[in-house]
Amino acid sequence: MCRTVAYVEQNQGVARNLKDFLYFYLDVGIGLSIVLDGKIYRGPFGISGEIGHFIVDENGPSCGCGNRGCLEVFTSIAAIVRNARKFIESGVQSSLHNQEINIENIINEARRGDKLSYRLITESGERIGAVAAQVINFTGIPLIIFGGRLKHANQLLTEPIQHIIKKNSLSVLSQKLEMKISSLDEWAGALGASMLSLLEIIQ
Repeated sequence: MCRTVAYVEQNQGVARNLKDFLYFYLDVGIGLSIVLDGKIYRGPFGISGEIGHFIVDENGPSCGCGNRGCLEVFTSIAAIVRNARKFIESGVQSSLHNQEINIENIINEARRGDKLSYRLITESGERIGAVAAQVINFTGIPLIIFGGRLKHANQLLTEPIQHIIKKNSLSVLSQKLEMKISSLDEWAGALGASMLSLLEIIQ
């Protein structure tokens, strides 16, 4: 999904005409597409960019991959919704009470000043930022595009990400840091898969 959406972004979205960028897909899962010299890096086995399974806390919750404390179990939409339900069930006060607990409502309530919702979004941003800083240091690419449904949090998410990246990445890169929000809708993945399939047939 991440690479197909990045392909559409590269051809029709905010990454058009960009040769080198990092595409962070923030949704039910967390993924990364690395675009180098206009080409999406896939790795020799078609597996790359699995940053959702970077271990950020070895004592953290178990992940579906078999490890514990992966980035995904803290920052994905599924994790944010799960944590919101857990806190509300434990009695934490929130305007999410008596609402359906989904990422759209969490983002909306965070914008309205709900402390729990704001905390869930910003803490996710901080963890994403910590991993993003290392990816930037490793690749030397200070341009990030955020996609997936979590992108709708906009500045609530990008500000803590930016803060941590600037704190933890090399200054020569952090000074050039640029972040963009994807312009694509939820159909981008399906469109990308179709475009790539057609490209393979033509070639």
